[in-house]
Amino acid sequence: MHNQGLIKYTYSSDREFIEITSFASLLGAIAEVGYDDIVINGFTNEEGIGSPSSTHARGINGDLRYLNKSKTNKRMLITDPDFDENRQNLFNDALNKFGFTSLVTSYYGSKKDKLLKYGKYDSNGGHKDHLHIQGYKPELEIQ
Repeated sequence: MHNQGLIKYTYSSDREFIEITSFASLLGAIAEVGYDDIVINGFTNEEGIGSPSSTHARGINGDLRYLNKSKTNKRMLITDPDFDENRQNLFNDALNKFGFTSLVTSYYGSKKDKLLKYGKYDSNGGHKDHLHIQGYKPELEIQ
């Protein structure tokens, strides 16, 4: 679903600071898939502190809502029947292409034994309602 060159997303947090290169990569991934229901849960605050998580420091890593089949920006769990595994994995491919090499998630599926592409299981169980993007290693071309 491409929107004639427009990039649309929703930002739903008071942790509004994103490091500029990381933001460019995130926009690249959103443009790659053309989805207009991406929800960014937050990166860091203006001081670059990812309260309460230290994994958000400096605005490089952040949180996104899982994608759903109804293509709305509703909040849901990865185990919800409306979770859209296919679109999520295509978006994960785009995130990886633009430098986010590790995605912290939770198990899902009928047997709770599936992980998303590039997924890393969170043994603390804190990522059932959002995807944490990290492992940022972009391949940059300076011209």
